[in-house]
Amino acid sequence: MTLSSLDLENTTTYESVTLGDFYLVSQDVIKGKVTTADGPLLGVTVVNLTTNKGTATDIDGNYEITASVGDQIQFSYQGYATQTITIANDDRLDVLMEVSENVLDQIVIIGYGESSRRKVTTSISSIDEEQIEDKPFTSAEQALVGTVPGVSVIQSSGSPGGGVSVRIRGANSISAGVEPLYIIDGVQVLNTQGLNPSDIKSVDVLKDASALAIYGSRASNGVVLITTKRGSSNRSVFNFSSYVGEDQVINTLPVLNSQQYIDYLNISLANAGLDPVTDPFGFQNNTDWQRELYDPAFIQNYQLAFSGGSENSNYYLSGGYRNQEGVIDPSEFERYSLRFNGDFDLTDKFKVGTSIALTRTESSAISDNARVNQGGVVLSALQTPPTIPVQNADGTYPLNPYQALENPIALVRGQNLESLTYKIISNVYGEYDLIDNLKLKSSFSVDLNAAKVDNFIDPFTTGNGRALGGQATNQNFDELVWTWDNTIDYNLDVNQDLNLGFLLGTTAQESKFESSFLVGQGFTNASVQTAEAASEAVDVGASESAWANISYFTRLTADYKDKYLLNATLRRDGSSRFGVNNRYATYYAASAAWLMSEETFLDDYDWIDLVKLRYGYGTLGNQLIGDFNSFGLYSPGANYPINGQIAPAFFPSQIENRDLTWESTEGHNIGLDLTLLDRRLSFTAEAYYKRTYDLLLNREIPTTSGFSNSLQNIGEMVNKGLEFSGTAVPIQTDDFNWTLNANISINSNEVIDIGGSPIFGGGVPDQGNVAIIREGEPIGNFFGYVAEGIDPNTGNVIFSDIDGNGIVNESDRTILGNALPDYTYGLSNTFSYKGLELFVFFQGNEGQDIYNASRFELENQSSFKNQLTTTLDRWTPQNRDGSLPIAVFGDPAQNGRASSRWVEDGSFIKLREITLSYNLPDSVLDYLNVSSFKVYMQGRNLYTWTGYSGYDPEVSRDGGSTISSNIDFGTYPQVKSVLFGANLNF
Repeated sequence: MTLSSLDLENTTTYESVTLGDFYLVSQDVIKGKVTTADGPLLGVTVVNLTTNKGTATDIDGNYEITASVGDQIQFSYQGYATQTITIANDDRLDVLMEVSENVLDQIVIIGYGESSRRKVTTSISSIDEEQIEDKPFTSAEQALVGTVPGVSVIQSSGSPGGGVSVRIRGANSISAGVEPLYIIDGVQVLNTQGLNPSDIKSVDVLKDASALAIYGSRASNGVVLITTKRGSSNRSVFNFSSYVGEDQVINTLPVLNSQQYIDYLNISLANAGLDPVTDPFGFQNNTDWQRELYDPAFIQNYQLAFSGGSENSNYYLSGGYRNQEGVIDPSEFERYSLRFNGDFDLTDKFKVGTSIALTRTESSAISDNARVNQGGVVLSALQTPPTIPVQNADGTYPLNPYQALENPIALVRGQNLESLTYKIISNVYGEYDLIDNLKLKSSFSVDLNAAKVDNFIDPFTTGNGRALGGQATNQNFDELVWTWDNTIDYNLDVNQDLNLGFLLGTTAQESKFESSFLVGQGFTNASVQTAEAASEAVDVGASESAWANISYFTRLTADYKDKYLLNATLRRDGSSRFGVNNRYATYYAASAAWLMSEETFLDDYDWIDLVKLRYGYGTLGNQLIGDFNSFGLYSPGANYPINGQIAPAFFPSQIENRDLTWESTEGHNIGLDLTLLDRRLSFTAEAYYKRTYDLLLNREIPTTSGFSNSLQNIGEMVNKGLEFSGTAVPIQTDDFNWTLNANISINSNEVIDIGGSPIFGGGVPDQGNVAIIREGEPIGNFFGYVAEGIDPNTGNVIFSDIDGNGIVNESDRTILGNALPDYTYGLSNTFSYKGLELFVFFQGNEGQDIYNASRFELENQSSFKNQLTTTLDRWTPQNRDGSLPIAVFGDPAQNGRASSRWVEDGSFIKLREITLSYNLPDSVLDYLNVSSFKVYMQGRNLYTWTGYSGYDPEVSRDGGSTISSNIDFGTYPQVKSVLFGANLNF
């Protein structure tokens, strides 16, 4: 609709308007209704730009605002194109909002501020609440899986509330921390454990050095900025959301039954010259331990939220409850959360606000990632002989008759491993507009964590418990981190073409950590499970630690003619963790962007909406080391005879390094952003290079010093890669839409210098270290012997003589594979027809290897442990072409040594999510007197395409370890889920 099409004399109400339309009014109050193609829109921000007063639409889309002739009224809502209309002469204005597909116009959070994506000169990827809501995420990190290019999320375990590790553009360190910095509503937090994902409004991931330099020494691993929901002026909203569902183990592994097990065992014993055995239970049992251990588990989540506000304030209040049972009982995760966010204009110039989040998290765990004799439940379910029953008639649990080891049900029922955590994340700020465009802001935040971990071994039901007389371990951990930020922000319009922005700030931060533990043994019963109730105190201890930072930073932004953009940053950091000679460091960065689409030479290309070229360079640091690594330390535990008496004393335990300093990273980034075809196609491509030097590594020193090694700055490592992401709308009609999102990331890592000597890790029992870091190669390498096949004459494995000296020994070990994928990717499709929507999301990686140490335990054929059915094709004199070597008790030929036998391709494609949802039509909403009501059914991890033989290719015994990732050793298996949910707004 245009001005010339309006009948100003006969028309008083108009169904819709678009950007730039004019209305003639003579009233001081304007009323109207805001709708979309699907009906009324609740919560649209309506602002009189002339008076800077605003309101918001109610549940029926209605609004009312004071305005005079010539005032400009702006209508804005996330995901819809903003409209600005100049008032002329009428008392009613109805607006039809159109969906905006141009993500470059969205607001993104940057360090200590925000920007429109159009003006961003650095590498920032974002996800919004629509990509998070109604998902069964335990943590915010899980929302990043497959959705953000350059971000790898390692879900090492399927346990409820299990840990997640995040890598942004590869790992930058070997011994220091490699997790990104998380900032929630401006609060730098230790972790996101206290965050309810249902409260998240947006997540912005800062990836390149020019975006990260504003956070200096805390930013070399990337920064994840999380913004939680807040209220809107002049509207009140009540939201209830919930989902319930069931988790199941994705698959089980085929192991030998009772008869097959006894046959295998006797063949293995006979080949070793040992006597055969018989089933002591007379083949009365054929226990499927995996069936006994794994059960479908219930998951439930509930969220209540209230939000609202007036012209001078807003608030958001939410409460949430989540409970997730584990497929291995009694593992469980339970969380209660409460959040309040508020902003209040005390005067026209002074504003205050707060964010407070309280969380109580309780979890029960089982022991995994360990051998059966170390209490590993998962390996126990696979290796315990099927010949024994689950439980004896007297209530005790029978031991493995051949090794006196607990059966898996005894392990989970005879031990309680529980943790309880209270977390408070709180922030209060004040903001004062000193003069036009000059803003002063001060904020104080607290991250408080209080946790206790209790472990109790029953004194009667298990053999281990009976031997100990029961054992209780009680641990307590407390940490308080406070942060004080102060900033001055000034925007200056130099002239019509040039706009400058200045930011100046300081940050002070301090942490205090305390822990204590008590171990007791000897219990007469299991009714009181605390160490204080034990008859004997076995061990006791306590510790304290602390660190502090001080920082100063500044940033300059320049915008010339809305097409030439510049960003420059400088930061000075000081940390208590480093040597007295090197406690301060300076970081700097600069980035620039050119909006080519604003140039006149592209005016004739109507199909081009936006073309932007970006380049950035910056330097960063890493301070994630121990609090006292640079100090000369003394430790207790030395006993000295003095006058015939033994006196406790301290001894030197760490040599001082007064020159110890930060690990440093310098990075380059170049990017291209495109938006085409009337915003129906957008594409981003980026290339980056990161060099990390002064790596913190332990180096051997002369023993004459009294010490064997010292932490020093001696290493260098490089990460480089490519990232591509895009969004397309192949079909867009009034009733049907199809939106496609895709991304792919390629990262290459090389260790340049680690002081010459290789670093070993990834120890596996009976195999030694299976991982290695060497100069000139990437991190994540597996190391061992190359298995060439089976000798048809002996049945033993043939191992390669790499050095050709005629002897196979340790010098013949070599690189067997690498845990890092060649590339990772994600692909999602959203199909919507009226109120019906189908979302399908695939995610995967290609080229990663896995060291399957679980299979070593299950195919080595050298002990009393049960084995996989693949061992039925073992070598025998009658089966010389068997795929597995001869079964020999004790493995005298070392067929099970660390070798390529256990390295598998872990590439996979997962149907990560499929969701079918339905938004109830207006007629039903009016009847129910609600503004929106969505119901949905969702499946997660429903199917995996992979050649990996274990439970699941998403596995890592050592979590996100840089040295030894992707080792499978009896890890809690991943689960698949089916959920039903609803989301209701009043």
